Amino acid sequence: MKYGELSLAGVVFILLVGMRYAPNGSTQESLPMVPDKTPVVTDNQIPTPAVWKALCKLNPDFGLNPDADKARQTIPQGAKDPDCIDDLPQDLIVSAIATVPDPVTTNLGLLTDRTIEAIQTSAAEAGYIPYLEALPWPIQKTTSMDSEKDQPNLSKKQSADQDNDVDGQYPGVLIFRTSESLESRRKYLTVFMVSETPTAGVDKEQTYAALRIIGKIPHRSGNAVRKVLLAGPFFSGSVASLEEIARKFRDSAEWETNSSDNNISSVRCLNAYSGTITNPGIEVRKMLDPICGPLLTEGQTRDGEALKLFTDWATDKKNGLGYRPTQIAFLSEEGTQYGKGTEETSKQQDRRASCPPDSTT
Repeated sequence: MKYGELSLAGVVFILLVGMRYAPNGSTQESLPMVPDKTPVVTDNQIPTPAVWKALCKLNPDFGLNPDADKARQTIPQGAKDPDCIDDLPQDLIVSAIATVPDPVTTNLGLLTDRTIEAIQTSAAEAGYIPYLEALPWPIQKTTSMDSEKDQPNLSKKQSADQDNDVDGQYPGVLIFRTSESLESRRKYLTVFMVSETPTAGVDKEQTYAALRIIGKIPHRSGNAVRKVLLAGPFFSGSVASLEEIARKFRDSAEWETNSSDNNISSVRCLNAYSGTITNPGIEVRKMLDPICGPLLTEGQTRDGEALKLFTDWATDKKNGLGYRPTQIAFLSEEGTQYGKGTEETSKQQDRRASCPPDSTT
């Protein structure tokens, strides 16, 4: 298949596979991302989130006038986002969302690095090279102990803390540009990164912001139902938060576009693809919309199916271990979303165990 014929689903599939089988060590150096150093507008304005500092640079007029650039990145009073991409050509950008383990509130920083590296590698396989980046997590900076002049003053520290607070409300983004000049493919690939933890699930605020931003990106479909592909979640306990997000933005009037511009349309459908979860729960099976399709597509065998296969083998007298069902016990978590998902499986195992024991054993 030629790069120019690669579909959005193919791009997300490559992202998913790359994230699922991310290597422990890189065998090839990743291309450096261009750092974002655009100054923040602080004159009684909401600090510009890092994700918008990067996205605004996709405006073809960016860089011609510093004052105009600052104005483009400024969030209008009462708004949540700048309007710097509203006039971009249609179908210039293809977008997707990826859940990334939160390196700040968890000890999963190594997995975060490997995930980002996998996204970069997957994008390269699809013919895109790194261009811009914006991370939603604060960067730890070391300070010199030699002299006090190296220490940041209080006002600068407060400004940095304020920026970090704002960035935490928005997703991160990795922006790639095509390595080939083909009219049949879109010039930019934007992968919006939202934080995820095993206990709290997918960050709802960042996901809502990512869907809102994608809805502002001009595309040729006009006001038709817009679908967004998501690579994730990583953890089975995150499925509940994913369901809540899907229901809210699909049913809420908040996602109705009020713009008369046909280039801007609301996002209604979310299709997630996970290669790691094994216990999504029962409710996810009901999340099937006639227009949107399934909310979640899994790439791993579910725990219930795996436990049944194990039980069948363990109780098989001829080809297995020959145990009675009452001799088999399963340990599972309690009080977590992952543990709740095993409730149906546990009940099924209890019913099997309650059967009269084999008299010939």
